Amino acid sequence: MSDCPKEYKNIGTESFGNKRKVTEEMLSQFCKNDAYLKEQVDDLWDSTDPETRTIFNEVPANLKESYSIVSGTHEITTPYGTIETKKSFQLSDATSFSGSCAFKNYNTIDNNKTTARIDTGNGVAEIPVTVKTTLNQECQNLGPWGGMQANELWYIGWDKDQPYTPSKYLTNPDSSEIPSISRGQTFIPTVSGELKTLTLHLKGHQDAEYPLIIEIYKFPKASYDNTPLAREEYRFNVTSEALVAIEFQSPPKLERGQKYAFVLRSPLTSYEKAYAVAGWSQQCYNDAQTNDTYPEGGTYLSEDNAYHWISHGKPESVGYHEGANPPWDFAFSCMIMVSENK
Repeated sequence: MSDCPKEYKNIGTESFGNKRKVTEEMLSQFCKNDAYLKEQVDDLWDSTDPETRTIFNEVPANLKESYSIVSGTHEITTPYGTIETKKSFQLSDATSFSGSCAFKNYNTIDNNKTTARIDTGNGVAEIPVTVKTTLNQECQNLGPWGGMQANELWYIGWDKDQPYTPSKYLTNPDSSEIPSISRGQTFIPTVSGELKTLTLHLKGHQDAEYPLIIEIYKFPKASYDNTPLAREEYRFNVTSEALVAIEFQSPPKLERGQKYAFVLRSPLTSYEKAYAVAGWSQQCYNDAQTNDTYPEGGTYLSEDNAYHWISHGKPESVGYHEGANPPWDFAFSCMIMVSENK
């Protein structure tokens, strides 16, 4: 067969039956077809699971110190179709490990990088496998009346006192040259965890030219050159005012006691279709409500697309309920997921 050319030809059923003769040409073609098909089978074998055809010796390892692996076996199919059992290393599914002296102290253990519980008395390390998660909403500002009911709305978008020329910045909507009004609010988490959702009291137009951008930063944020910890976009399907829950697809990790800021901007949205965030100005407090409802944080205004900031902003030439007075705090609520080992 090895001397046959590797040429395939479909002989066809018409070559058989009705007392047809077996010719030399027919037998020669059988040989050529077999040689061709053998080559195809070899190519197919080479292109699938080639690792099962190579037999490696087991890599030397000290199993007394390599607690995450164990010695085991697996089956392979050889090129000749037979099944052989070979030694191999496998990941251990054990959740506790013992050593004569490895876990008797913390000399070789980095407590900042491990979640294992170390029993130095018995020299045992135990990996916690049961995790309890809770949602914490203590970091919030519900205002003097509760329920995040606000008395003013501060707009977010193109500066109403500047000519609206968004086409100049379509290729760079993050430019500091855009006269974009942005708002910021600082807050301090009471727990450490992942910020799953940020709920805000917002107003939006269904035909806004650009989405509302929500970003989370570690405070202080000197300029937009800083990289945000998280970023999401939001659009209104209908023109409305409502509580909006912004869910972060990649939740940022927040540390208890660290100051952060959420930034709201929409650089290419016209003032006529601008977004707005609700909150309370100092003027809304009466004699019985003189205390700051969220003393842990404060508000900020940017007039150059979140590059530079003014604390609490400044009076603006708009109606009272449209943000005439500088904001004291915006309405917000953070939902932070806390994971704890049982």
